[in-house]
Amino acid sequence: MIDLFLTEENAGNALAWADEPIVRRIFIITANSSLSLSYPKIEQLVETHITSIDFLRHVKKLASAPYVLLHLSPQQLTLRYRCLERMVQAAKAMQSDLTYADRYDNGRPHPVIDYQLGSLRNDFDFGNLQLYSTAIINRFLSSAPLCGSWPLGALYALRLYASYFGRIHHLREFLYDSAETDLRRSGEKQFDYVDPRNEATQKEYEAICTQFLKATGHYLPPHLYEPLPSDDNAAYAVEASVIIPVYNRERTIKDAINSVLSQQATFPFNVIVVDNHSTDGTGAAIDSFKSDARVIHLVPSRTDLGIGGCWDMAVRDSRCGRYAIQLDSDDLYSDTDTIQRIVDKFRSGPYAMVIGSYRMVNFQLETLPPGLISHAEWTDNNGRNNALRINGLGAPRAFLTSVIRAEGFPNTSYGEDYAVGLSLSRRWPIGRIFDELYLCRRWDGNSDADLSIEQINKHNLYKDSLRTQEMQARRQYLLSFRNSVKEYALREFYNNQLRVWPEAANRVDDLTTQVVQRTLQAEPFALRVQHNAARIVSTGANISQAAITQRPCFLCKENRPQEQLVLQCLDYMELLVNPFPILPLHLTVAQHHHSPQNLDALLGPMLNLVADNAEVVAFYNGARCGASAPDHAHFQTVEKGHTPIEDYCADLQAHGTLLCSLVGDTRIYRIDGYACPVFAVEGMANDLVGEAIEKVVAALPKEAGRDEPDMNVLLWNKGENSEDYDTTICLIIPRAKHRPACYYATDASQRIISPGALDMAGLLVAPRRADYDNLTATEASQILAEVGISQDEALCVSEKLKAAE
Repeated sequence: MIDLFLTEENAGNALAWADEPIVRRIFIITANSSLSLSYPKIEQLVETHITSIDFLRHVKKLASAPYVLLHLSPQQLTLRYRCLERMVQAAKAMQSDLTYADRYDNGRPHPVIDYQLGSLRNDFDFGNLQLYSTAIINRFLSSAPLCGSWPLGALYALRLYASYFGRIHHLREFLYDSAETDLRRSGEKQFDYVDPRNEATQKEYEAICTQFLKATGHYLPPHLYEPLPSDDNAAYAVEASVIIPVYNRERTIKDAINSVLSQQATFPFNVIVVDNHSTDGTGAAIDSFKSDARVIHLVPSRTDLGIGGCWDMAVRDSRCGRYAIQLDSDDLYSDTDTIQRIVDKFRSGPYAMVIGSYRMVNFQLETLPPGLISHAEWTDNNGRNNALRINGLGAPRAFLTSVIRAEGFPNTSYGEDYAVGLSLSRRWPIGRIFDELYLCRRWDGNSDADLSIEQINKHNLYKDSLRTQEMQARRQYLLSFRNSVKEYALREFYNNQLRVWPEAANRVDDLTTQVVQRTLQAEPFALRVQHNAARIVSTGANISQAAITQRPCFLCKENRPQEQLVLQCLDYMELLVNPFPILPLHLTVAQHHHSPQNLDALLGPMLNLVADNAEVVAFYNGARCGASAPDHAHFQTVEKGHTPIEDYCADLQAHGTLLCSLVGDTRIYRIDGYACPVFAVEGMANDLVGEAIEKVVAALPKEAGRDEPDMNVLLWNKGENSEDYDTTICLIIPRAKHRPACYYATDASQRIISPGALDMAGLLVAPRRADYDNLTATEASQILAEVGISQDEALCVSEKLKAAE
């Protein structure tokens, strides 16, 4: 039996479908209550947002049959003989949680393709009838994190959930007729997702897909990149080569070559035209440029090459430059500085690949909708994950030749660039230029101007297979880096380092012999001050952009002391002993590559570290909140039990106001009574705690143009022998200033105290003895209050978080 949910446009079919014995009830979805219904099986559901999570909750509440059939399109349908029975039979036989079938569109057969792991496209064609098991809907609505407060993408989230935690089945039978109303050609439909009207939906789809990748172990965190292989000593004939594969483009190839030759650059370049045995006048058109040594005409000896094979041949040619840049034989560069801008982007890297933006034009170079295609959905933090949801990456595409020679192109004539883009992005950063560089000419000769349904299916099936392959590769890749650092290994590494680095060992000894502390106040919250002369290196650091740019980064491998050991751990992070410790077990955990301080890149490793090491507190200093290396992403650890705020927040119910409870009994609090506003997250599952932390961070005030709010973060596991062994506490301390006014004072009120996470946690570090001796409890509280956000701002954050429940 099934319960059927129809849109109001299909109410006319309801009476006929209600007579089907297999239908238990029909719910007609309307935007108001004016529809008149009198048939026993038919009921009305007033719901305006059929893509929302609230709609699915209504479905769960109303459905009593084992299966739910959704027809949420306004298109008129006619069921063929035993359509519903066959779908239910197939669902039962295959134990399927989502069943879909082939159809006819306006009388023409419209087969669809099989679903696979990589079918993440939000426009995957299931047709107009989707049969869900009621059980999968119920499980989805009880799940985390895919069951979010999605107003636009709940159905997308549901089918992703069903694809991994259930089973999807394609019934290869033509079971119904659809009155298709979108009769545009394939070349016109393929860019619907960049329509500004769809921006909000696309953003939500990205968030859903990202959550899905995290939940299934396929998500690549933003910091996880390998060092780019050195290319400095390689010999290349020129700096850049433009690659143009061509077959029977007599009409356009001269324009393309002239577009390259008109380029103005500060380096030598050439153009390699791979003529794949054209049978028209293309070869002669290329030869008309033979007087220009920059034009290289290649004709493969093989006759089995696709576009990818032609590319592969070109990049392996000895005349190919250090950078290989794409230009299709139909298209043109927008201006004379295109290849210069691409090479400049490579040099600002390190990047294995650079992708620009293009404008759709007709043959007369007049702009066609949608105009500029910038693929702005590719962000530094999430672009390579979102790329699994989008069918293309953009143009022009350019590659570091040494890398693409090692990678190779698949020998296909469709999707070859997408395949290598996905693969390269798994291991190395991809540079993006969001300004127009390229003109993509649309004309009847384009290979994808008007494809048959069979060709569209073939293309989609291939790209889905590429995504499936890439997801499997990413899962294995991630598993290879998830080596945790257990407590004995962490302590063992720490002790080994001190044995071979006397300078660091002496400073650790100084923590008990030279470094002193005193209590400033005990109630209502504790504050302490520590005199630690060695910390002047960090406290007194010049944190201007000019100074940071000019000094060698002490976290980069090439600038570290020879004695400093490194332990690779936690998703390609590097564990180092901090040579200027504040507390015992003071470690720095840094990205292996040089990139700006950013919590997004570090939160996962921080959570994993404290989950495996109940004896440490991990802490993060924002770029303007105590980080002496804001240009190199890192966090730190110290031995647990030394910061006053740990005691104050041991019982969050006693000192905090509960703002919201989330899935998995994860809770967000505002800490009351402390010197400055603090927010806390408490929970047991790393992924859920991570999501709650992200909610808090998203609610914090952020300066325009900054990637993240200014903040300090502390994390620890309540651990050891308590009943809260697996409970993680995270404190987020929003910041308004980097340093207090007293830091810059020129009289006796000067205090050289530059608060980082440990200072904000109640342990203020004073490198100067005079500051240690003279600092009062009132001054200490004022310092924390001054650099933290105001109470009014904290109330605004609290209201946002209350609404997040």
